[in-house]
Amino acid sequence: MAHAFERSVHCPECGLPNQRGGAPEVGDLLDGRYSVVRLVGEGAMGRVLAARDVHLERTVAVKVLRAHAGPRSRRMFEREARALASVNHPGVPTIFSFGVHHAHPFFTMELVAGESLSQIIGMHAMHGAVIPLHRGLSLFDRIASALSAAHAAGVLHRDVKPENVLIEGETGRPVLVDFGIAAELGGGAETVGTPAFMAPEIWLNAPPTIASDVYALGCLAFELLTGQPAFDEIELPRLAQRHQGEERPRPSDFAPQLRHLDSVIERALAVRPEDRFQTCAAMRAAFNLAASEERAPSSSILPPSDALRVLVIDDDPVFGRIARRAAKVAFADSKVDITRAKDAEEGLREAQRWMPQLLLLDYNMPGLNGAEMLSRVRAMPGGEAVSVIVMSGEIDEEQRWRFSSLGVRDYVEKPTDFDRFVRTIVRKGQARGWLPRVIAERSTEDDPT
Repeated sequence: MAHAFERSVHCPECGLPNQRGGAPEVGDLLDGRYSVVRLVGEGAMGRVLAARDVHLERTVAVKVLRAHAGPRSRRMFEREARALASVNHPGVPTIFSFGVHHAHPFFTMELVAGESLSQIIGMHAMHGAVIPLHRGLSLFDRIASALSAAHAAGVLHRDVKPENVLIEGETGRPVLVDFGIAAELGGGAETVGTPAFMAPEIWLNAPPTIASDVYALGCLAFELLTGQPAFDEIELPRLAQRHQGEERPRPSDFAPQLRHLDSVIERALAVRPEDRFQTCAAMRAAFNLAASEERAPSSSILPPSDALRVLVIDDDPVFGRIARRAAKVAFADSKVDITRAKDAEEGLREAQRWMPQLLLLDYNMPGLNGAEMLSRVRAMPGGEAVSVIVMSGEIDEEQRWRFSSLGVRDYVEKPTDFDRFVRTIVRKGQARGWLPRVIAERSTEDDPT
């Protein structure tokens, strides 16, 4: 196979010899440490690649600017990197480094693998549904917290929308991304953003403020909870008129059960910036107060333990025992505490007592189904760190979309081969660091019972 650096050219920026003059490709080594493994996405300004940090042995995202991008694009690219570097919050990607690869500026950051909130809202809409209310409320709370952290660091996002929120696979953690048009607080006026989420003053070329981001966050909250855009117009003049008009959309127009949130959304979408919440923290507090009756109960954590906590929730006593046994085999060499609940309500009580690290969850249960139950768990403190394997007799697309906002990637179909079930749990344990990467093959013969 040809070596990635077999041809030498000169960098047009510094005049020094380089090995290749093209954009980073699969197999290239950037900055002597990032080995490119695949293309993640591509846009007008550049590309996002996945790369392996050969020194730290982790996968990162590499955002690369096109070599022929103009000065304005370069300034925006550097501004995005600085914005990410200034914000320290689990809901904002962590940036690691900045460099230039043959005239292509790039920066590396945390790789968040998952689907956008827009895609997830769309999947639910295709099935005539919306994201479960408990999940929608907890997602909003975390997104608002991330945006508030950006503001505290002096950064305006200016493009808050569902497309720019990724829901991480495995955990369901929402991450606010694409700070490409971010600006410093107190910056000059510039009409940029996504029209459906742009505050009225931005349409008039006024300087952006925190209140402008609050307005976009209100639009996002509206769509997150109702499945419908707050301002749904195709023609730009009509859309601008809607944003600047006095009539404000209400969530209860689409979902009567959201009537208690109408006043919060109405204030966030006020035409005049001074009539809105002046901080995301204030909007978040008002939102949480209005939604308090709908929120999941807090988790009451038991004293810490060094045992791995596994919770099995299945109303079928036979398969519940199988799942419990599979977990015991998978973690035969580890200290593990396995509890079984016979339904979702009992499972919620167990999670309140002590949040599990691994949840083996049946989907079809009386009362709350698995997706509804998990949406409540994710809303609890520590709930987004829980790894989940869904067990069901009907694993198909009709099932999977229900878990799209909840960070579920692993499914076990009932009835299942026991050894395959054990291997699925082992892979999960290895991915989370609960088990070593290389362990002996395990089967029913290894059952400690």
